[in-house]
Amino acid sequence: KETLVEMKNSKGKEDLEIGQLQTVIKDLQNDKNESEKEKEMLKAEMSDLEKKSSEISSLQWQLKEKERRLKEKDKIEDDLKETKRQLKSALQEKESKESNFTKLQERA
Repeated sequence: KETLVEMKNSKGKEDLEIGQLQTVIKDLQNDKNESEKEKEMLKAEMSDLEKKSSEISSLQWQLKEKERRLKEKDKIEDDLKETKRQLKSALQEKESKESNFTKLQERA
C-alpha cells in the first residue's frame, strides 16, 4: 500500500511534470508563431524581389531599345553629313561648269 506521503509526493511529481509539459507546449506554440511570422516576412520580401526583378528586366529592355534607336540616329546623322557633302560638291561642280560655259560663250 502507498502511504499518504508517497501519494502526495507522486501527485507533486505529476503536477511538476504537467507544468513542465505545459511550458514546453507554450514554448513550441511561440516558436511556431515566430516561424509563421518569419515565413510571412520572407514571402513579402520574395514578392518585393520579384517585383524588382521584373522592373530591372523592363529597364534593361528599355535601355537596349534606346541604344538601338541611338545607333539609328547616329547612322541617319552620318547619312545626312554625307548627303550634304555630296550636295556641296555637286553645287561647286555646277558653278565651275557654268563659269566655264560663260567663258566659252564670251569667246564665241
